[in-house]
Amino acid sequence: MLKIGLVGCGTIGTRLAQSIEQQFSSQAQLVAVYDHHQGNIGALCKTLKSQPVLMPLAELIDQSDLVVEAASVAASSEIVPQALEANRSVLVLSVGGLLADQRWQSLSKTSQGHIYVPSGALAGLDAISAMAQGKLVSVQLVTRKPPRSLAGTEYIERQKIVLEGLQKPLCVFEGTPLEAIQSFPKNTNVAAALALAVQGKGITPQIRVIADPNTQLNTHEVTVEADCGRLSVKVENNPSSNPKTSELAVRSAVATLARILSSVRIGT
Repeated sequence: MLKIGLVGCGTIGTRLAQSIEQQFSSQAQLVAVYDHHQGNIGALCKTLKSQPVLMPLAELIDQSDLVVEAASVAASSEIVPQALEANRSVLVLSVGGLLADQRWQSLSKTSQGHIYVPSGALAGLDAISAMAQGKLVSVQLVTRKPPRSLAGTEYIERQKIVLEGLQKPLCVFEGTPLEAIQSFPKNTNVAAALALAVQGKGITPQIRVIADPNTQLNTHEVTVEADCGRLSVKVENNPSSNPKTSELAVRSAVATLARILSSVRIGT
C-alpha cells in the first residue's frame, strides 16, 4: 500500500485525493494533507470517507512514500528538495518550480526518491523527448487563453495591459519558459514541462501567451523542428472549475498517478 501525502488542497489536489479514494484504494492511501489555507483542507475532507491527518510539511514528507505537490510554483521549489533529501518520491504539478530552483538535479542523483512530472495540458511530450535524442532545430509553444484566465495577474497589472473589453487576440508575452513561469506562475506550467523535456539539448523553447476574447478554451500549440522531422500538435482544453486550470491538466495528474501505480506503462 503506497502512502501518499498531499500538499495543496485546491482544484487538482481535491481531484487527486478523490481519485485515490475512489479509483486506487486497493493500491494507495492518502495518509496526510497540508495546505496554507485551512478552508481548503476542510472543504476537501468533507468530500472524503477517509480522514487524512493534517500534518506539518516535514512530518508529512516523513510519513509518506509519495508526496504529491499541488500547491504553487513557490511551494514546489521548497517541497521537491525536501522530499528528495528524505528519499521520498514526489509528483510535481507546479512544474515551474523545477525551473525556478534546480537543486533537484543534483539531489536526484543520490536520492532513492523519484520525480514524476505530468504532461499537464500538453500533448506530444513523449515524441518531443524522442526527437531530442537527435538534434533539435527549434521548439515553440503558443498558449492562447480567454482574457479572464490571465486577468489580475501581477505581470498583466505591472505591464498595464488592459484585458477588459478586448476585441481581438493580443500577444501579452513572448520569451523563455523561465520568464513565462515568472510572469504567469499559475498559467504556464506547460512551458516548464516543455522546457524540461528538451533540457540539456542546447535549445531554449520560445513561448508566446495570447489573450483571445474569441475563445472559451485554453489552447496550447507546440511546434518542433528536428533532424528527424517535424512535430505540430494543438490541444484545446476546457477549463476546470478553476478558470486558470485546464481540465486536461487535472486528468493528466490522475493519469500520472495511475501510471505510477501500474506495472504496465505505455508510451515513451
